[in-house]
Amino acid sequence: MRLRVPALLAALFLLGALPGTAGARGGDTARSDHDRILAYWTADRIASAKPRDYVMTSSGKLVPAAMPPGTPGG
Repeated sequence: MRLRVPALLAALFLLGALPGTAGARGGDTARSDHDRILAYWTADRIASAKPRDYVMTSSGKLVPAAMPPGTPGG
């Protein structure tokens, strides 16, 4: 019985420590994605970018700002 208690405590400690190490690595990935996106949008790309018209619906989805069906001239 005496051997099981320390082994159980060690196992619980390791299980509790694993999510903390996984979360610490997740920040590096987010930062590298952010850096990659910033490197992509150079001044030339920003200057030549064409805006797209999108609207946010009441449910929070982005949809193209198109004319409703049946509208003349569309």
